[in-house]
Amino acid sequence: MYNSGFYALFLILSFGLGSIVLVFGLLTRNLFDHKPKPKPLTLKAFRKLIPNAKTKEDALGLIEKFSTTFGIIAPESEDKQEWLDIVRELVSLEAIDTDKAAEVREQLITKNPNLQKDIADSVGIALKTKKDVK
Repeated sequence: MYNSGFYALFLILSFGLGSIVLVFGLLTRNLFDHKPKPKPLTLKAFRKLIPNAKTKEDALGLIEKFSTTFGIIAPESEDKQEWLDIVRELVSLEAIDTDKAAEVREQLITKNPNLQKDIADSVGIALKTKKDVK
């Protein structure tokens, strides 16, 4: 019905406009598609890291991270019991010896003087129930 030049012209125009739309879409995706920010570490997420600490370096790293991130907690906090459970789990790791456990207890008592008895009890229970590794 129409001459072949007519079809060739519309084919070239559609490929040209299609490529412009494609380039524009790629540019806007790269400019405005930002990755979500990483979530801050929570007590529950930290607690999941504890069983993975098999070596002494891993255990000491976890204790340091706990001390800096979650070292201070309010005595009336609703997460207090979970915090104490994490302290108990950290101290009862096989890679942590009694001297390091006492050091951790003293660090946490220094940062949380209102929880002195609770921290001492948690560490004491952890040391009593800890498996003897020789």
